[in-house]
Amino acid sequence: MAEQHDPTWRTPARRVAADEAGDDTISLKPLVETLTIYRRVIGLSIVSAIAATTVLLLAIALLLPTERTSSVEFRLLFKGAAENKYPNDSSFSAAEIVETSVLSEVFQQNDLQRFGPYEDFKNSFAVLSSSHEGEILDRDYAARLADSKLSPIERSRLEEEYRKKREAIRDPVFQLSMRRMERIKTLPPDLAEKVLNDILAVWARQAVEQKGALRFKVEVLSRNLLTQAVMDQDFLLAADSLRTQTVRLLRMAGELSELPGAATVRSPKDNVSIAEVKASLEDIQRYQIHPLLNIIRSEGVAKDPQAISRFVSSQVAQVGIARDVTKKKIQSLQSALQVYMSRGAQSADAAAAGNIGRTGATSERAGVAPQLSESFLDRLIEMSAPTQASEVTYRQKLTNEIIDQNSALSDLEESLAFYEDLDRSLKSVARTGASTARIEEVNHRLKEAFDSVGASLDKLTGLFVEMSRVSLNSTSLYVVTRPFKTDTTHAVSPVFAGKAIALSGLLALVVAPLACLVHRTRRRPPAPVSR
Repeated sequence: MAEQHDPTWRTPARRVAADEAGDDTISLKPLVETLTIYRRVIGLSIVSAIAATTVLLLAIALLLPTERTSSVEFRLLFKGAAENKYPNDSSFSAAEIVETSVLSEVFQQNDLQRFGPYEDFKNSFAVLSSSHEGEILDRDYAARLADSKLSPIERSRLEEEYRKKREAIRDPVFQLSMRRMERIKTLPPDLAEKVLNDILAVWARQAVEQKGALRFKVEVLSRNLLTQAVMDQDFLLAADSLRTQTVRLLRMAGELSELPGAATVRSPKDNVSIAEVKASLEDIQRYQIHPLLNIIRSEGVAKDPQAISRFVSSQVAQVGIARDVTKKKIQSLQSALQVYMSRGAQSADAAAAGNIGRTGATSERAGVAPQLSESFLDRLIEMSAPTQASEVTYRQKLTNEIIDQNSALSDLEESLAFYEDLDRSLKSVARTGASTARIEEVNHRLKEAFDSVGASLDKLTGLFVEMSRVSLNSTSLYVVTRPFKTDTTHAVSPVFAGKAIALSGLLALVVAPLACLVHRTRRRPPAPVSR
C-alpha cells in the first residue's frame, strides 16, 4: 500500500522495470506485420496451388477414360415370354438379344467401326431383368432379413418364402444397356439411342424370319419340291414322284389340322380350309395320278423301259429294308416299355409290402395304430411328385414314338405293295411302244397333275402362315417401357474436382504463411546479449 502512494511509482524507469519483471501479454503486431510484408508471396502460393491442382485434374481427366452407360427398358409382349418360350414353344433366352448375329448386323448398319473395334462394341452390352415388382420384393425382404434378432429357423423360413415369391413373379421386363469407356472419340447420345433401338428391332426380325418365333413348329414343305426336274424324268418316274409328294402333303395337312384354330382358319387368297385341301389332294391321287400310273405301266409308255425296271426293283428292295428296320424299332420300343412298366410295378409292390410289414411290426410292438401327420404326408407327396412326373413323361415319350413308328410302318407297307405290284406289271407287259397321241396325252395329264399338286401345296403353305398369324402373331415382340437414358461417370467428377481445388487452396493458405514466418525468423538478426 505504501508503494501505491509513492509518487515515484509511475515513473518511466519504474514502468520499464515492472514490464521486464513480469508482464506476460502477447502482441500479434509483429506477426501481422510479417504476414503483411509477405502478402504477395502468400497470394501467389495460393493461386499456384489452385492452378497446379486444376492442371493435374485436367490431365487425369484427359488420360483416364470416361464411362458412359446408355440403357433402354422394354417389355416382351409375346405369349410365353414369362416362361422363356417363344409363341411356338421354342426356347427363348434374353441373351439372344445381344448375340453375335444381331450385334454384327447393327455394327455394320450404323458404320460403328469409326468409334472402335467390333470386339469392344460386342463386349459393351448386357441384358438384365428389370422387374419393378421384383425390386419391391427384394427391398422388402432385404430389410426383413437384415434383422439380427432372427433365429436360424426364422431366417430359413423367410429365405424360402422369398424364393417362392420371387419365382412367382414372372414379369418379362428387361433393360438393354451399353457401357462404353471413351477417351477422345465419343458416341453421340442420338446414335447410342439408335443403336439400342436397332438391336431390339434386328433381334425381333431375326427371331421371326430365321427362328420362326411366330410360326408353329411344324415341318412345312415349300414349292422347291416341285420343279421342272420332276417333269423332265421318265413318265413313270414323274408320276411316281407326284404320287410321293401327295402322300407327303396329306401327312402335312394332317399335322396342320391338329394345330389350334385349324378348323376355322381359311386361306386369305383362296378362302379354302385345311379339310378342303386335304380332300382335293385325295381326289388328285384317286382321279389323276393313279389312273395315269395305270396307263403308263399297262401300255408301256416309257422313254427308257430298262431304266424304269431297274428303278422299280431298287425301290422294292429299299422300301422292304426300311419296313423291316421299322418293325424292329417298334419291337424294341414295345419291349422297353413293357420292361419299364413291369419293373415299376414290382418296385411299387415291394415298397408297399415293405411299408405294410414295417407298419404291422411297429403296430404290434407299440400296441397302437401308427399315426402320420398331415405335414409328413404332404412332404411324401412333394418328394414323390418329381419322380412320378418324370416317369409319366418317359412312358408318354415311348408311347408317342411307338405310334409314330407304326404310322411310318403303315406308309412303308403301302409303298411296298405299290412297288411290288408295279414291278409285276412291268415284267408282264410287253414293251411294244406307245403311239405319239398316247405320249402327248400322258404329257398333258402329267402337266395337269403337276399343276394340281403345286396349287394344293401353295394353299397349305398359305393356310399355315394364316394360322400362325392368327394364333401366334402379335403387333410386336416388344415395346419400350421407359425412354432412353444415359449416365456419364467421369474419371474426375466435378464435385471431386471442386473439393480438391478448395482443399489445395486451404492447404496453401495454411502452409504459405507458416513458411513465410519461418523464413522471416531465419533472416532476422540475433538480438544483442546484455551484460
